[in-house]
Amino acid sequence: MVPGPAQLPTAFPTATATAPTAPLGGVRSRRQRAATARRPRTGALLVMAAVLCAVMVGRLHELFPPLRFLPVGKILLPLGLFFLVRQRDLAARLAVFRTPQGIAFIVFVAAMALSVPTSMVQGQSLSDLLLFLYGPVPFVVILASAPRSAADLTVLMKALIVAMLVFGTAMLSGIGASYGDRLSGSTTYDPNDVAHIAVTCVPFAVFLLRDRSRMWRLIALGSLLMLMTIVMLSASRGGTIALAIVLVSLLLARSHLKTRWKAALLILVTVALATAPTVFWERLATLTDMSSDYNISSESGRLEIWKRGVKVLASNPLTGVGLGQFATADGTFASREGSYDKSWHTAHNAPLQVGVEIGVIGLIAFFSLFVPTIRAARRARRLAAAGAVDPDLARLGDALRISLLGFGVGALFLSAGFSIITMTLAGMGMAYSGMLRGAIPRARPAPPLRRHRTPHVSPSLGGDPPIAPSAT
Repeated sequence: MVPGPAQLPTAFPTATATAPTAPLGGVRSRRQRAATARRPRTGALLVMAAVLCAVMVGRLHELFPPLRFLPVGKILLPLGLFFLVRQRDLAARLAVFRTPQGIAFIVFVAAMALSVPTSMVQGQSLSDLLLFLYGPVPFVVILASAPRSAADLTVLMKALIVAMLVFGTAMLSGIGASYGDRLSGSTTYDPNDVAHIAVTCVPFAVFLLRDRSRMWRLIALGSLLMLMTIVMLSASRGGTIALAIVLVSLLLARSHLKTRWKAALLILVTVALATAPTVFWERLATLTDMSSDYNISSESGRLEIWKRGVKVLASNPLTGVGLGQFATADGTFASREGSYDKSWHTAHNAPLQVGVEIGVIGLIAFFSLFVPTIRAARRARRLAAAGAVDPDLARLGDALRISLLGFGVGALFLSAGFSIITMTLAGMGMAYSGMLRGAIPRARPAPPLRRHRTPHVSPSLGGDPPIAPSAT
């Protein structure tokens, strides 16, 4: 019996796992067994991606002087690429670069390369480009290609949380570096950078409060307190503003966070504020009178730097002044204006940094690294409400969306346009959009209608002759 249209399946998964075929009798040949043995499992790639997150974002090796100058990235990145190219489904994994974020990342890197020939200091821009191609680019490729499900992406979030928990413990133990009364814990990050990364990870810790494992729920609680303590110890005003916005968003988000966890979150905030150092409250008090702040009143403050940056961008809109040349352009422009402060300053604003250094095309690509992730998260929530996708995927999207919110607020005060946390969120966004596409059921096209023709029977075989059309 041929099934009718109502009996045909209406949807099917976009990607199905197929087992390798074996010869008759279920016995695999020696060549097939050898090929399988040479192929590492997917878990090895995911573990390598998690280790890279912990090391490249957490900078754990920098906490210990004997390991501080160890080229960890030069060792781990080639190893991660090796595991990636040995995957059976390599083409399917690299399909994440056909997502809007993946295309934006390719355009972003291309804009960086195009800024080199017109750079104010071509040699330095070329050196920065090569470092980016060797470090962040393969890191994003591994990070975007390794996770294939919400559980895989959760593993990367867990790696970041554990890294920041270790990082904060080192700060409290006095192992890390310090900037006066403000702690940073690393030779790579200053206090503002540390606060920025901590705020970005807070939504991931809240997401883990729903983990099935009691151990991970306890780790999430401890890491939440540690992340907020890191912000307090860094005494970063921009980080504090970003943290406040993230916490309010988490409490108001429709992520089905239980009331007890919201209450626990409020208690942790109270504890972190009660233990905040004096320097935190002193710097926070300056926000009540910004007119006397050097960032507003001084020519070396951020407001004047941003004004000069906008003028430089207007004069070099296409390819910018060159990768890594914001400070050079700022000092040169200030000298031409006759400013008494001829020192060179960084941008202290990620979008302005990107636009000035690699042009408007790169700036558009920079925003396109993150906006599609926010749209995908909102789409996942609508689909989850309709029962079309797993609710865990929607909650994962909420964590990414609020994390991007905290990142964006903090990036308004930092030169983080090409930082590793920026590339981490870009890679995770690519992976999320890719798995959302695979989770959305797609309607199977209906088979074409077949026309049944009456067979013609020849009169010579005893059949009736065809009826002639009527004259009327």
